[in-house]
Amino acid sequence: MTWADGTRWDRERGRALVELLVGGYPSGQHMRNLVESLGLSLAIMPAAPAELGIWWYDLARTLHDRGKLRQAAEALVEIRPRLSGRVEELLRDDPTVAGPGNPDDPYLVHLLPGRRPLIDRSELRTSLRDFLHGNLPVFVVRGDSRTGKSYSLQLILHVTTGAGHLAVVHIDFSQPIGGDGAADLVAKIRRRLGLPRMAGPDDPTTRIRSAGELVDDLVGDYRFTDGRRRILVIDGLNRSDLQADTHATVAALMSEVINHQLPDTQLVLTGFDGDVNPAYGDLIMSENVVSITAEQVRLYFRDLAIGRVLGQRELDDLVAEAAVGQGDIEDVAQRVRRSVLKLLQPAGDAP
Repeated sequence: MTWADGTRWDRERGRALVELLVGGYPSGQHMRNLVESLGLSLAIMPAAPAELGIWWYDLARTLHDRGKLRQAAEALVEIRPRLSGRVEELLRDDPTVAGPGNPDDPYLVHLLPGRRPLIDRSELRTSLRDFLHGNLPVFVVRGDSRTGKSYSLQLILHVTTGAGHLAVVHIDFSQPIGGDGAADLVAKIRRRLGLPRMAGPDDPTTRIRSAGELVDDLVGDYRFTDGRRRILVIDGLNRSDLQADTHATVAALMSEVINHQLPDTQLVLTGFDGDVNPAYGDLIMSENVVSITAEQVRLYFRDLAIGRVLGQRELDDLVAEAAVGQGDIEDVAQRVRRSVLKLLQPAGDAP
């Protein structure tokens, strides 16, 4: 998979590919014919600016978001065979600079920023890749308290770094100071999105409004023209003190995203365990996060990119130092981190 197939837009090669597409499809009608041949609705066509190049650039970004850019490039080669070498060159991915401890594939990251270990989570990594690359509308991450659901946000931020067409908006609703009801949650979402403020959550006229009305107003104000796809991450929905209308609000948001009423938006929910419309089952990806095991820690160290193979005894010692089962996921992560820093230290340096 290359930049043309995934979530990362390569600015330089994207522009070069657009120049080729302009030559192959030099009018609005040519562009519309291509869009239809890709099985897409003409509704995705951006408004026509004065310059064809800008129009094509906007369309190419849209095709990229919908996973159709490679097909568009292949269609270009069919009508302009002499461009095959150049197109193949532009679609090829360069090796990434992974950094100490990490493989090239960002979804297989072992060390997050701050060298924070991301242990196992293989199913989460696979699900997240499918969610982002397949452009599915909703991803729900569930799990017991302190099993590491917050790592899902860190993984999302890591794999989307540098993807200028994506905007990750984190709405942290995990603390009581942020409120406990639908009005509190919607007010926080609006603030994070820079939308006009509604009446304060403590205003009686706001408190008596239904979750549906609050979401309706959000949908009405949800208008962005920057061409970016937004990923709304609502964290902390497993709180036991949340009001029932909070869950109703989240369910309504899911429906609006699924039904494309919040355009170019995906929704990630951590800890949500409310009712879901059965009709949406195939459109909602879910992942149940479980506690880390000693075997997963062993595999983590075995696959850590440190330039050498760890022996069996060394692996045994590292697993023992991790002391899985003592404390929660953060305690284990801190012990693993200390071991990783020692492994990454140049030979001869003092610890």
